[in-house]
Amino acid sequence: MISFKDAKDVSSSIVKTLHPISIVMFGSFSKNNFTPCSDLDIANDLLAQVYYWRSFYNEFDIRINYTAEEGLAKNIAQAIAFDIEKINSGFLVGKQRSEIFLPHSLYCIGYHPKHVFFVWNKRLRRYFSPNYNQNDMLVTTGYTNELFKENEDMSNLSIFQKLRSEGVDFIIALFDNMYGSDVHFSKKGMAEFYQSILQWIHDDPTIGLVIKSKKPSVINGLSTIHPLLRKVLESGRCIKMENELGRFPSEASFRADMAIGCGISSAVTEAVIGGCRGIHYDMTNLKNHEFYKWGYEKIVFDDLDRMMASLKKYKENPHSNSELGDWTPYLNELDPFRDGKGGERIGTYMRWLLESIDNGKGRDAAIQYANKLYSEQWGSDTTISIKHT
Repeated sequence: MISFKDAKDVSSSIVKTLHPISIVMFGSFSKNNFTPCSDLDIANDLLAQVYYWRSFYNEFDIRINYTAEEGLAKNIAQAIAFDIEKINSGFLVGKQRSEIFLPHSLYCIGYHPKHVFFVWNKRLRRYFSPNYNQNDMLVTTGYTNELFKENEDMSNLSIFQKLRSEGVDFIIALFDNMYGSDVHFSKKGMAEFYQSILQWIHDDPTIGLVIKSKKPSVINGLSTIHPLLRKVLESGRCIKMENELGRFPSEASFRADMAIGCGISSAVTEAVIGGCRGIHYDMTNLKNHEFYKWGYEKIVFDDLDRMMASLKKYKENPHSNSELGDWTPYLNELDPFRDGKGGERIGTYMRWLLESIDNGKGRDAAIQYANKLYSEQWGSDTTISIKHT
């Protein structure tokens, strides 16, 4: 049984951790989906999960819980289970997985209740507000997945060599996205996007296409494009990458001339960080996103026909629109390192946290210790405190 004192500690932590909207968003803490229920049910579920995670941490002497999950109710309980420990406290840690696309006022309300959160760039700071999350520290690491490197991954060169052997002189890397009634993209919009690109490839024998789909179900569900897709695949100028879930976007883009992705696309951002030109086709018309300020109809489009016209013009004469897909002025805003070693920096920072804890320091002192070493190595602007008040 969890004690009355523990319950009071949990209640205090909830007040400090969560904006009231977060409670409404998550509903029952016993499920990852939203389930309407009473305040008492929510409290009981939360107490049970906090008690479970506190016992789990203590049983296995866990001081850092690294999770890649986002927006799950159990993450809140995992964070509070560390908060109520006065002596052997620890950290719930996570990393940025996707390019930011939601408006500032909506992003991260209870979505990332992490004590330490690793981000690709300083730009993300504008999306986090004190008191909306249990975020004590943002640490800039650069893109956290290892980028595809030509000198280390020669086996993938055959994809691009095959396309060039078919007479192709312009290669596009295409990244789709999930669609449905409960996500940002419609099935109709995704089919129109594919139809436009595939028709261009079909009509112009000098263009090649590498498709890196989000999941197999995306293309499988677009039956209207299947006849044209089969024709393009049979031409030898289109390659659809298999095992989509186990491959990074930079595999499809590292020798492409242009990367194109649906929405504010994380895949396009990775392609750009890896050295490719890239365009976001924002079918959601999120015009308040900063990419529109950086280069409307240069790096982001909200009209499919205008995007296709710009691509065709660039393909025929790149000098006619040299800014198309060019992110050079903004590369530091995407990833100030661009070395593919963000994961190593995460590991180093967490090692410093553990070293400090092993030496008997508390959570705040451990963060200060890791920040000091990290800032000395990577710059004073790479650690940002947004501790709640």
